[in-house]
Amino acid sequence: GLGALFGLYRFPIEEIESLRLHAEELERNFGKKPARVCFPSANELRNIGVDIPYFIKRGSYNNGREELVEMGHYEKFDELLYALAKLAIPTISIVSSERDGPAMLRILDKYATCTTLNVHSGVGDNANIFCRNGEGSKVHFEQTTDFPREPIKTKQDMIKRGYNPILNI
Repeated sequence: GLGALFGLYRFPIEEIESLRLHAEELERNFGKKPARVCFPSANELRNIGVDIPYFIKRGSYNNGREELVEMGHYEKFDELLYALAKLAIPTISIVSSERDGPAMLRILDKYATCTTLNVHSGVGDNANIFCRNGEGSKVHFEQTTDFPREPIKTKQDMIKRGYNPILNI
């Protein structure tokens, strides 16, 4: 799969076009297109002091990002990017990212054909290979802010909203 981390470059629509061109080049040179593309957005991280040059402020949420109270520029921007990507690369599955909270992912479900569930995005987190110090926090720094969803609850929510998820859980 391919992906672009939005928030690092001033012209995100060019990133979608570059991914489309890269997919075409892969197909031309190797006979295969990527099966999936993901569009995570860069999040501000408190513990490493890195500034995101084109960070877009998010709207207002309740209950740990479960409910969107007020849509901000980020939410409108993210939805637009997914819609444009769906038009630009219609034959490649778009994967929604758990860097967005559950409320935003419910919006992106209209465009994404795949989603990640219960992903831990820090180095080695899926394998749970890092030790924890005495206070229970991870020894390494967090690379992202993510909101892992529970597969069973996510499946039930998608069915309730009229989707037909293919999950064997």
